[in-house]
Amino acid sequence: MRKTLYGAVISNFAFLCKLDTMSEADVRVNAIKLQKLYPIDLVDDLQEECVLLKQLLTSHENKMSLRQLNLCIKQKDLKEAFPYTEIALRIFLCTAVTNCSAERLFSVLKRIKNYLRSRKSEERLNSLAILNIEAYNKIH
Repeated sequence: MRKTLYGAVISNFAFLCKLDTMSEADVRVNAIKLQKLYPIDLVDDLQEECVLLKQLLTSHENKMSLRQLNLCIKQKDLKEAFPYTEIALRIFLCTAVTNCSAERLFSVLKRIKNYLRSRKSEERLNSLAILNIEAYNKIH
């Protein structure tokens, strides 16, 4: 189930890695599809930005991952030229991390609220969970 969901998320953003090999029409279709998935964060300008980025990347000889593309935009100070593309890259690059931290929090709660502690008050359990999470964050 989780693998399928991650696969769907990756497929929505994968076209950004293949901009240099895709046709302009395919770039526009994929950009519109991504914009419809995130209508609050991304606007119609995303497709124009992706087409311009495609033209910029065709002169670049190396293939870039999404992380490398994001770093390239930041290092070459292209953030103002491609603001929505940069936002889309940040959304993708942060998605897995935010999901993992949420799963970690639930596993902390599972360890804290076990059979022996099932009679503790909810307030005490919340306090124990916060202490445990903070201790974990300091270690890592």
